Amino acid sequence: PGESRYLVDEKMHLAKHVPLGELIFLDRERCIQCGRCVRFQTNLAEDPVIGFYQRGRSLQIVTYSEPGFDSVFSGNTTDICPVGALTTADFRFGARPWEMTATASICPHCAVGCNLTFNVRREARSGGEIVIKRALPRQNEAVNEIWMCDKGRFGYHFAESNKRLREPLVRMEGELVPASWDVALALVAQSFKEEGRGLLALGSGRLSNEDLFNLKSLASGLGGKAALYTQQGGGDLVAQAGVGNDTNLGELGKGTAILVIASDLEQEAPIWWLRVKQAAQRGAALIVANPRPTKTDRHASITLRYAYGSEADTIQALINAMPGKSKAPTSAEFAIAASSMAQAENLIVLYGSEGLGLEGSAALAQACTNLLVASGHTGRANNGLISIWSKPNDQGAWEMGLRPLPDLAEAIRQAKALYIAGADPVGDDPSLAEAMKTSGFLVVQELFLSETARLADVVLPALPFSERDGSYTSGERRVQRFYPATLPRGEARPDYTITGQIAKLAG
Repeated sequence: PGESRYLVDEKMHLAKHVPLGELIFLDRERCIQCGRCVRFQTNLAEDPVIGFYQRGRSLQIVTYSEPGFDSVFSGNTTDICPVGALTTADFRFGARPWEMTATASICPHCAVGCNLTFNVRREARSGGEIVIKRALPRQNEAVNEIWMCDKGRFGYHFAESNKRLREPLVRMEGELVPASWDVALALVAQSFKEEGRGLLALGSGRLSNEDLFNLKSLASGLGGKAALYTQQGGGDLVAQAGVGNDTNLGELGKGTAILVIASDLEQEAPIWWLRVKQAAQRGAALIVANPRPTKTDRHASITLRYAYGSEADTIQALINAMPGKSKAPTSAEFAIAASSMAQAENLIVLYGSEGLGLEGSAALAQACTNLLVASGHTGRANNGLISIWSKPNDQGAWEMGLRPLPDLAEAIRQAKALYIAGADPVGDDPSLAEAMKTSGFLVVQELFLSETARLADVVLPALPFSERDGSYTSGERRVQRFYPATLPRGEARPDYTITGQIAKLAG
């Protein structure tokens, strides 16, 4: 028919590239105002920073925060949008789904160990290279369900930086100059072999289990020492009193007590915050102990405040306040918290290092272990100790036998040869530069020319997690494997390969 009741001229024409923030864009013509993004941000993420504006045909999604869409979970709204009205700034129609290949990986930004998928493809505008187009959460109900935080979703671009090291560098006449792998490895192996017992190998939780195993094997094989670069202690206690096999935070509810101490969980391990919050909503008793308010307090059954430095004493007070103990509790809140933990079927303790150094966090870990033992909550699923590490594989490093040094500066000064992999001590603490200059032969294995690498005698280019394989051990002690998503760039090699080649040349 030549006529229609639909008035074509009255179709709404709206903006198609509206930034809700730096990371998320809205296509207003696509949006059907279903409200899924608003409900997710309000109910799950508890960051009500987007919402509806106007009424009727003028109804629109807008951001209410400054800066815009201020939430660590913003990227999840693009996954649940049913019409593709919400897109991420780094992807946004960058490829068709059928043009891309999926590769399984593990997030390298905290101890949760979220499972993720990289979508990759070869494209002309990248010079024919295979590149990562986007990162998506990979469903694992025991780890991250179907969510991921924005650190994992957008935090892979460093691997594609043009500033990455692509070939070995050797210091000649005071300057770092390019060299072949044969020359660089031979020089490193010879120096390490000569120094032997004077070798100190320093690795961080950025390295995989395989890297750390080879690092320790090399150092011990030459009579030297391998140490862990970290500011948090207690990994040996987590290995003994950590949560049991088949632990799943997503199954916890009534009958469970959860203690979070010395941590802003939502900022340090966002997905754990999400899962702990949901456990509290299902009936778990959530006890939060921290010197200052945090977002976790919203769902706490009991909130305990203490002065910075009193973390271990706070745990000891909880032990003393447990039923059957002779000592009277210091307050009613302590008595209620202690009773909840003692009577709970399951007890999980998550400890961080806020306001604590290496020694203080180790003391806190010991106190938390004592609490679990005293209440009989060790050695089985959904019970035990979890450390909120800042790196993806700090726990793996402890279980590979590496330990932190009580006086890092002095150990560096005493070293005859220093091998630093996956760490930038000088960048973190510039006062270590003087100690580094007085140490012996310095080798740095890194992705970039870091502040520590600038002082090195030899710099060895390593590969990022997206271009190699390996495994991380999460804070829950899950060993999870990741795979290469793209091809290696330049002449860089995996850390475990470099260390293994040095070891072979050193005999």
